[in-house]
Amino acid sequence: MAESALSGLKVVELGDFIAAPYCTKLMADLGAEVIKIEPPAGDSARRYGPFPNDEPHPEKSLLFAYLNTSKKGITLDVKTPLGRKALKELLKDADVLVEANPPRVMEELGLDYNSIKGINPELIVTSITAFGQTGPYRDYKATELVSFHIGGLGYGTPGEIEEPDTHPPLKAAGHQGNFQAGITAASSTMCALFAREFSGEGQHIDVSIQEPLLSAIASDIIAHTNRNETPTRIAALALRVPGRKPFIAKDGYVTLTMVQDHFWESLKGVLGHPEWTELDIFNERESRRDNMDALYPLVEEWTQQYTMEELYQKLQVEGHIPSSPVHAVEDVVNHPHFVERGTFVDMEHPQIGEFKSPGPAYRFTETPWDASSPAPSLGQHNEEVLCGKLGYSKDDVARMRQMGVI
Repeated sequence: MAESALSGLKVVELGDFIAAPYCTKLMADLGAEVIKIEPPAGDSARRYGPFPNDEPHPEKSLLFAYLNTSKKGITLDVKTPLGRKALKELLKDADVLVEANPPRVMEELGLDYNSIKGINPELIVTSITAFGQTGPYRDYKATELVSFHIGGLGYGTPGEIEEPDTHPPLKAAGHQGNFQAGITAASSTMCALFAREFSGEGQHIDVSIQEPLLSAIASDIIAHTNRNETPTRIAALALRVPGRKPFIAKDGYVTLTMVQDHFWESLKGVLGHPEWTELDIFNERESRRDNMDALYPLVEEWTQQYTMEELYQKLQVEGHIPSSPVHAVEDVVNHPHFVERGTFVDMEHPQIGEFKSPGPAYRFTETPWDASSPAPSLGQHNEEVLCGKLGYSKDDVARMRQMGVI
C-alpha cells in the first residue's frame, strides 16, 4: 500500500464524546499516529449507543467504535500530578494536541496553551469547546440541543407550518454541531501545520461548536444583516423560499429545482406544457420566486401521480433537472449509487464483530484512506505508550494503576 497521507504526524487527543474524537479520527485514518487519552472511567461515548442487541457495554458502543478507529488508547487522569506529568511528556514529541475541555479547567490544571507551549514551541493545540475560548459564554456548558438552537439553526425546523405557536422549533437529527466542529478542527489543524512549515512555530486554534453551525444559515444571516429580513417558518411565507419544501409523490417525497430559467424550461417540457406554465407570474425567475405559494400546488398536483423512482427518471434523467427522492436512512444505506462508490464500509471489532459505518467523504488516488485498526479497548495501549514511548517501567505502570492515575 502507498504511504498514508499523514504518515509521521503525531497527535495526542484529550477529548470526549464526538467532536475531538472525530477530528482525530479524520487524521488517524489517513495515517497519523493518534494517542487517545481517556479518563480511567472511559470516554463518555462508550456509554452512548447504539449497542448491538441494545445491550449497553463500554466496549461495544458502535458510536465509540466508529469514532476511534486507527488510534492507540491509554487511560490517564490528568487531574492528578502524575497524570499531568505523563501528558506533558507525550506533548514533548507531539505535533498536535486536540483537546475538548472547559477553558477554565485547562487553566486550573496548568494545561492551557500559554502554560504548555513552552514544552514544545512547535506544538499545534486545537481546542474544541461549546462556545470557544473567549466571550461571556466561554465557561458555559452545552449539549447538541443547546448548540443547535442558540445559534439559530433550529428556528426554521420544521418549516412550512401553519401555526408556529403549536409547532415549536425542533433539533434536526444526529449530532451535526459536534461533527461539523470536528471537521472544522481537523481542517484548521492541517492549515496550522502547513503554516508551521514556514514559521517553525506552533499556535493555538480556537474552535467553537457554535460557529460551524452558523454557516448552515449564512444566507439567512446575510439577508437579515443586509436587508433587515427575518426568516419565517409560516407556510404561506416560507414557500417563497424555493426548494425548502419537498413535493408529495405516491410513495414519499421528492425535491426539485424550478426557479432558474433553464430548469424551469426543462420542467415545462417534462410537465407536458400545461397552460398554467405560460402564466405571466411564472415567466421570469423573480416572479416565480415571489409566487411560489401559487406554483407549488400546481406542480405537486402533477408529482402526486407518480412514484419517487418515476419522478427521478422524468426529472433527473429525462429533464436534467436537479431533483431527488427524500430518502430515509435505510434508503441511503442501500442506494445503488452509494453501494457502487463504497460509501459505507464494513468494519471489524473484537467485541462487536462486523458492523457497517460511513467511510471517508473523499477519495485519494495515491494515499488511500484506511481504518487500520479497530477502536481501542479501555487502556489497551497503556504499557505500549507509557513503557515503550515514555520509558516507564512495568512497576511504574502498576503503581499508577493502583493509585487510579490510569
